[in-house]
Amino acid sequence: MPQLNQSQNASDAMAAESAVSAAVLRQAETWSKAQCELLSGIGQMWGRVLQWQREAVEASGRSLTQIAEARDVGNIMQVQQQWFEGAVRRTTSNWSELANDAATLTWRVTRVDHKADHPQSPAPTTRSQGAEKERPLREAAK
Repeated sequence: MPQLNQSQNASDAMAAESAVSAAVLRQAETWSKAQCELLSGIGQMWGRVLQWQREAVEASGRSLTQIAEARDVGNIMQVQQQWFEGAVRRTTSNWSELANDAATLTWRVTRVDHKADHPQSPAPTTRSQGAEKERPLREAAK
């Protein structure tokens, strides 16, 4: 009888170890997938940043060509002003898009696994989505 209890205890211990090992492996796989998605997203973001830099260099090159071909100071000033306006517009647009991409990537990577027991948290809304949801509330308040 004592030998039967010992074998039962050993069997229970092995089952517990197996369950713990399976849980650790699931968590490691989830973490690995999250890291892969994070690095993939960062790679895509950097690809866009490099594309934006290429566009900025090309715009500068076009402006310099126009300045070299200009015959009077007025044209040079106009080209400079257009270049500066384009640079500011591109910079603000690029930073806004980059911040939005970073927030979206963070939500995508940190979401709860679909197979987990916990529900998935909702993705963040963009400014335009938030404004659309608030518009009826504002109109009702008037």
